[in-house]
Amino acid sequence: MKKLTTITENSGVTLLSIALVVSILLIVHSASGVRGTDQYWYLADVEQLASNQPPITNLVYPGKILRDNDGVSPNYFMHNGPMLHFAALLSRVTSPYAAWISINLACHLLVALCIFAVTNVYTSKEFPYLLTSLYLLSPIAIWQTLNLLQEQFYAGILALCFMGYTYRKYTTAHCTLVAALTIGIASHPLFGVLAFCYLIYFFITSFISKKPNKFLASILLTALFTSASLITPVLFPSSFQSDLSAIITSSIPGKTNMMWHYSNANIPVSADLLLDKLLYVLKNQLFSLRNSPLYLYTNIASLACLYLVIYRRRNYSTILIPCCLALAAYAAIVVLMQLQPRYQQIVAPASFITIGLLAHSLGHRVPRHFYRLGTVALLIATTAVSVILAREARQQGVSEKIALDTLRNKLSSIPDDANVVIVDTKHELKLSYALRPRKVMAVRTEFLNAESTEFALSVFEPEFLISSKEVGQFLPTISKKQLKVAGLGVFHQYKLIKK
Repeated sequence: MKKLTTITENSGVTLLSIALVVSILLIVHSASGVRGTDQYWYLADVEQLASNQPPITNLVYPGKILRDNDGVSPNYFMHNGPMLHFAALLSRVTSPYAAWISINLACHLLVALCIFAVTNVYTSKEFPYLLTSLYLLSPIAIWQTLNLLQEQFYAGILALCFMGYTYRKYTTAHCTLVAALTIGIASHPLFGVLAFCYLIYFFITSFISKKPNKFLASILLTALFTSASLITPVLFPSSFQSDLSAIITSSIPGKTNMMWHYSNANIPVSADLLLDKLLYVLKNQLFSLRNSPLYLYTNIASLACLYLVIYRRRNYSTILIPCCLALAAYAAIVVLMQLQPRYQQIVAPASFITIGLLAHSLGHRVPRHFYRLGTVALLIATTAVSVILAREARQQGVSEKIALDTLRNKLSSIPDDANVVIVDTKHELKLSYALRPRKVMAVRTEFLNAESTEFALSVFEPEFLISSKEVGQFLPTISKKQLKVAGLGVFHQYKLIKK
């Protein structure tokens, strides 16, 4: 097949250099502070570890107390894993927030390196520059790098896996692949699936080669991955859902993704629930005019995977198989667990590599001017959206820092050793972070019956109640006051009668 050439190597280097500089400047300039909801979880966890404290969070949910019956078991971090400990270690020389953003930025650049290194092997010489530039300026990548969330870290691990797999004939690359999979197993179930598939591949190639050393290596590799899987709960204890059934039933489309935490209701895994989840994903990721643009690259990559498997499988089987596995794992995550734009960042390396394979495959059929115009249009649109998002992230970080400081001041009258129950508010993670070191229980009354609520409260023994609405009848109260916080609204704080 004739290679398509749309840009010279010099212009490719120039384009990539500009994209790299713009991407880094956007991230560094816009990293102004923590925002949103889950990010307060991670910031609190890193601060806890950085102060040499055990992985115990101050926020507990009724579901845990109801399942424990006595509430005395340790309330471990919700999402414990290597990323938290790496960030805590780096926090010794900088702030926890800066540590997390620094790791995110490093992983962001690692993904870009992976896309370039892999597509440089499997596609024409212009595509590594174009695809890597598009990734560096993609809105989701910029946004996720600015978030205190773990998806960018997972993407970095996957990037190491893909580079190690592509260059596996070199000992260093193969060791990198093995190390990345081992860390990945301790980080996210996706890597357990990839490690299992790689073990099968390694055993098959060992059997075909008939080399005793390679067969021994496959046994040692199995032992390593199995040990990593078994030791993860010991090294990184977590309060996350305990099994696949709990993960599936914890997320109810249109209601909540925290049912397992808010309640101890026994929800069965049914065909109707799975169908509802599947239809919700299809509607929002593929057919929603509002949401589907957020998944542009992932959707293109998924369609590209199907096309390449059906029509071009033999040309790209070596790298296409792991790409398909990663994208299939992403599909399983969003259908079985929940759909969130941030999850697609985990498989960003696979998405952009697959798009590169498709572009290379169709190169001889598409006019050169179409690639040029399409690339320019995508780069302009991508950069414009990323600049808007980065500006919004900066403004949100500044405003939330002010709101958080105000909230802390208004909550300062609550003793540090008091237990606080938060009822029916979407700001429970901000509140629980602002209330540290006080113990906090977050309740959503719509998911608990009266008996379960009474039991959970009797175990937790709260002394204060905070809600976004008036719930004075929820528990006997001594006093009430309003807390007005710009950007967060009005909170109602009650002092409760001790039994």
